[in-house]
Parts: sequence; structure tokens; C-alpha cells
Amino acid sequence: MVNCARKKRHGPERVDDPRTHCVSSHLNLTELNQLDRQRSRLGLARGEYLRCAGLDKLPPMIPELNQIAWVELSRAAGNLNQLAKALNQNNDVSHDEIIQELKEFRAALIGAKL
Repeated sequence: MVNCARKKRHGPERVDDPRTHCVSSHLNLTELNQLDRQRSRLGLARGEYLRCAGLDKLPPMIPELNQIAWVELSRAAGNLNQLAKALNQNNDVSHDEIIQELKEFRAALIGAKL
């Protein structure tokens, strides 16, 4: 069984099934740079990346734009969660604060900046 999602762990996954066969390939500089760009996004060593790619076991890659949107949306959701907590605890939260938080949350959902 191949576990290509692991990081910073080298060698065979199981001791009773060691990797004893070596397959090598020659790449030109352009190909090597492309390989390094693709594997660095996943944090895999060259050999592990090639093994995973050859066995169709690469983990899904999340586009950078989605990662940025996830961070921004998480921040907005956190703010909304704090607002809901304040409302549930009957803290003094003004109507204007609620409206502003909701506007910011909606803007974050569609990617707008206020």
C-alpha cells in the first residue's frame, strides 16, 4: 500500500514490504524545474512525488486562489461567530454592529472589499 500523502517520512510504509526496485529517468533543466514546482506545492521529495504520480496517488491540489479565499472566509466566519456568541450571551450589541458584521460577512462570501 502506498501512502503518498505523508510528509517528512522516508522509506517504505511497511517493513515487510521494502522498496527494493529503483527506476531512474533523465530530465532536462526545464522538466526538472517543472517537477520541482509541482512537488514543492505538496511538500514531497522528488522520488516520492514521481512514485505517487506514477501510481495515480497524488493528493488533490488546492489552487492558491481557493486557499486565499478560504483564509479570508474563515476570518469573516469567525467574526460572525463572535457576534452570534455575543447575541446568545445577551451582551450589549447594537443593531448597527449586527448589520455591519453581516455586511462584511456577505462581502467576504462574494469576494468584495468594504
